[in-house]
Amino acid sequence: MPRFMLFALLPILVSCTTTPGPQVLDTPWPPTQVGLAGSRPLYHIMQGLEDIGFGDLVWDVEYRRGDIGAWACGEERLWDEFDAQLALHPETQLVWLQIAVRDQIRKKYQLKQYRQVKQTINRIRERTDVPIYVSGLPGRRDGPCVLHGRYGREVTKALTNRIIRKRWKRDNLRLGPGIGPYRSEVPNGCRANAETRKRMAQQAAYTFGWTTNLVLDAEDLYDIDLTPGKGGGLNQ
Repeated sequence: MPRFMLFALLPILVSCTTTPGPQVLDTPWPPTQVGLAGSRPLYHIMQGLEDIGFGDLVWDVEYRRGDIGAWACGEERLWDEFDAQLALHPETQLVWLQIAVRDQIRKKYQLKQYRQVKQTINRIRERTDVPIYVSGLPGRRDGPCVLHGRYGREVTKALTNRIIRKRWKRDNLRLGPGIGPYRSEVPNGCRANAETRKRMAQQAAYTFGWTTNLVLDAEDLYDIDLTPGKGGGLNQ
C-alpha cells in the first residue's frame, strides 16, 4: 500500500477505536443512604446495622416473601414499600438488590429466573438511576433456609455473577457485599441469630466503606467476597 494511503486511513482507524462507550454514573463514597430490595435476610442485615450504629445509613424496611419472582412480576406490596422509602429518602445514592429464590431444588438456575432478575432491575431503573449493587443469599453453615431450598445460595450467586458480567455497564451494576456464614436460631431456619446479624452487618459496613475495622476469622471467609469499594467486585 502506498505510504500516502496509509496516512489517509490512520485517522479513520483512530476514530473507530476511541469512540466513547456508555457513561457509568459515579457514586459518592462512602454512601450516606443505601436503598434496599430483597427478602428477609436483607432485613436481618439491616437490624444488625442498627445494632452497630449504621442504621441511619440504610432504609428501615422489611420485605416479606421478597423472592425475585415476586419483585419481577411487580407485586404491589413490595414496590409500594420500595417507592415509599425512595420518596422518604430522595438522597439515596445506591440500591442494594439481594436476590432471593424460593424452594430451589435444582443446582442450576433456569432462564426464567435470570429474566426475573433483569425485570427487577428494569423496574428499579424506572424509579432511579443510582448504581445497583447485586448479591445473592448469604453463605450458610447450618443447612439452607427451608424457604429458599437446598440450592438457594448457589443459584443466587450464579445469577448475580451472570447479571454483573452481562449488564454491569448497561445498567450501572456493581457486585454487592459478600455475606456469611449465616447461622439461624434453629437448624434450617430462616431467622438469623444475634451473632450472625452483627457479623453480616459488619461485612456490609466494610464493603460500603463505613468501617475499616473488620476482624475476620477462617469461618468468615467461607464462600464470600468482601471486596470493598464503590466498584464492588469490579474493582481492579
